[in-house]
Amino acid sequence: MADIYRVLVARAPETEDFEVTGALPDGRTIERADVSYVQDHILAGVAEYQPHILVLDADSQAVDAFQCAKTIYIQRPDTSVIIISGNEQPDYLRRAMLSGAEEYLIKPVDSPTVMRAIVDVAEIQRQKQAARMGVVVKENTCAVVAVTSGKGGVGKTTIAVNLGIALAETGKKVIIIGLESGDAAVLMNLAPRCGILDLITANEEIDAQMLESCMVTHKSGVAFLTASLQFSGHSLEMLKSEYINRVVQILRESYDYIIVDLPLLLHPEDINTLNVADQILVLTSSWDLLVLRNTRTFLDSIPEGIRTRVKVILNRADRKDMIQEDDVRKSLQAQIAAIIANDSKLAPNSINVGVPFILSNPTAEISTDVHQLARLLTGEEVAEVKEEKRKKFRFFA
Repeated sequence: MADIYRVLVARAPETEDFEVTGALPDGRTIERADVSYVQDHILAGVAEYQPHILVLDADSQAVDAFQCAKTIYIQRPDTSVIIISGNEQPDYLRRAMLSGAEEYLIKPVDSPTVMRAIVDVAEIQRQKQAARMGVVVKENTCAVVAVTSGKGGVGKTTIAVNLGIALAETGKKVIIIGLESGDAAVLMNLAPRCGILDLITANEEIDAQMLESCMVTHKSGVAFLTASLQFSGHSLEMLKSEYINRVVQILRESYDYIIVDLPLLLHPEDINTLNVADQILVLTSSWDLLVLRNTRTFLDSIPEGIRTRVKVILNRADRKDMIQEDDVRKSLQAQIAAIIANDSKLAPNSINVGVPFILSNPTAEISTDVHQLARLLTGEEVAEVKEEKRKKFRFFA
């Protein structure tokens, strides 16, 4: 069972509510509790619940938020305070700083803003705790990229594999976790010795060495870890989100990028798996309306608190498609982060021979597009695209 990260919310009745849900990058599950907006109740709630963070409203005379934060800072040093207020005056900011608050958010606040603040404060807490113990903290620069879709057959696993290799070619240390049907191993011509599910009975004791025993390494340098050697609906149901969180938490210490090739997430509890990701690539296609409809339904099912991590990728794009890029954007009500060209010969052939197309034909348009996607994820400058090609490949984020 994943560790719990407790967040207590003290919100004035007139302040619009916000969602607090998901998981921290280290795998801890965020648990929210609320306390009535009365100063004595807030202090008592902190003492009883012992939250890691108190989100405290400062815009009501019913509570002296700054005095409350100062009391908590002195008496409960393990609880950090995030103050939310509609007042931008320097005096308010100064009082918040003197009260010991870690963060000051200006209203109106939405769920992504609050969640980013929680993640930032949690990292500060981690570094402070390590400093008290005399441990030198290594900056956690690993990025977890989930690759998923709202419908099968859009090339999700193919893009996940080639993207992992493109990232490795930049000198990054990359691992691909195949939670799909095992296709990723076939695409790289790999034969894993065991899968994550073989370690499931050792959930509490699992460590990096155990995971390494199940890994295989591709000639590109990309490591690969499969969920199971024998995929079935039942076996994948056993791989709960908290178990995936634990595996990712361990791998974060050793890799720059973790690519998670996800199966279709059909149930609400499956969606929780996305919480572990720093970036979520949702692949779709403009081939038919059914794919777009399923993609739209899937995008709507993603919790508001993690929607800022989502990038929609239009795969297998072709000018001859009846549904054009603008139509896709309007249908999904979302920006298209990247467009990857269709190659009806190279992509299938690469699957059949077990050699990713980014290696067999690195200058092909589809390979160039995947390299561009890798640059988008790493934050590097995306190369200019020729005008005649711009209609087929465009970056918006």
